[in-house]
Amino acid sequence: MAFYKIRGVIRYIFIFLIILMPANVFAQFEENEEDKNEVKWERFESMTGVFTTKFPQKYKYKIYPFRFNEDTVAFSGEIASTLDGQDKTNEKSILIKVTQTFGDPLTRVEVDSILNSEARKYIKSMRSVGGVVIANESIKHNGFFGKRLYITYTENGQKYGMRMNIFLTDYSKVEQVLTGPAKTMYSYRSDDFFSSLKLHDGITSIEKPAPFARGWREVTSKNNIFTVTLPPKNLDYAPMEPTLKSSKRKEYLLFEIVDPVRNQSLFYSVYSYKLKEKASYEMAKNILFSSHVTKFVKNASIDHLKTENSFVDGINVMFTKLIVSSPARFPYIDTIMLEARYKDDTVVVQEIMTTAGHARSGLPRNLMSTLKFHPEKYKYTPSKTKKVKKEKSDDTKK
Repeated sequence: MAFYKIRGVIRYIFIFLIILMPANVFAQFEENEEDKNEVKWERFESMTGVFTTKFPQKYKYKIYPFRFNEDTVAFSGEIASTLDGQDKTNEKSILIKVTQTFGDPLTRVEVDSILNSEARKYIKSMRSVGGVVIANESIKHNGFFGKRLYITYTENGQKYGMRMNIFLTDYSKVEQVLTGPAKTMYSYRSDDFFSSLKLHDGITSIEKPAPFARGWREVTSKNNIFTVTLPPKNLDYAPMEPTLKSSKRKEYLLFEIVDPVRNQSLFYSVYSYKLKEKASYEMAKNILFSSHVTKFVKNASIDHLKTENSFVDGINVMFTKLIVSSPARFPYIDTIMLEARYKDDTVVVQEIMTTAGHARSGLPRNLMSTLKFHPEKYKYTPSKTKKVKKEKSDDTKK
């Protein structure tokens, strides 16, 4: 993998600090630069390492690091301002947004597919509000492939425009957006904003690895049988809260992690099964096979199921990996990773649906490693349901 090495002492210190800080501290980090003088532009270098550009000194900046293995971080971030750097005019807004994949480097085929998909998404959205597509063309900027869009729309009787460039590097998607009065979309300053962007390949590697999932949150199952560590809620990588359901003898947790560049999801599920007797190897393997393997492999045989078995901290662990035909609902899913743990009368199964590229990232095994299995703390708490008293209507009352 072609990792982008951290350049410069300041950037290295910043990256090191945000990895060690709790996620909720930096997830919504915002910086405001005061500019009381005339409009001033300066060179801006994104902490993601993905781009440099000219930008007004007065801006808002957000960044979110997504740590997916011991020494690599994907970022989402954005910088926004008005084109003249003044809050009061607010006529022309500019934005640069970057997101990074946590899978393999993008191939040329993927680049073309993603660019076309992104263009269709924006065009559909703008047409829904009466937008007119003036330009939709493929471009190349400093060796990087992209899409150029120009769409006009009418608001309060005035004609406005949205001018956008979308680029892909080997790991990143970069979106440059300008909105404002249509007559100003191709002014000298507007053109300068777009042409000043410089892009870089790579993804950030940490020279001094820190513990995985530092700053993430612990979530305990409803029956208190297991606890997992999940990334904090974030619009790009973790937009949804986990789903938890339970009955007296079975429960599960479902969590989705999104790759915002490929628009693909990794689905992480954890199930617990409370048995009526002490769990054995045969019982655990049968649950793993009948309740999980058979969901993905038709005509499977338990005799042909190969597992890696170990004994860690007094708990039996069983792991297997499946290469499967992609389900219709998720045509990109081709890899299933399963791990069963059993102790006393309880079996817990971790299930990850993902792609081969995301499986190679290290994220699935890292997620599994955070699980805490504590069947001795089991406590079933039935869901509270409100009872609605049915009253007789006035016509039936005597």
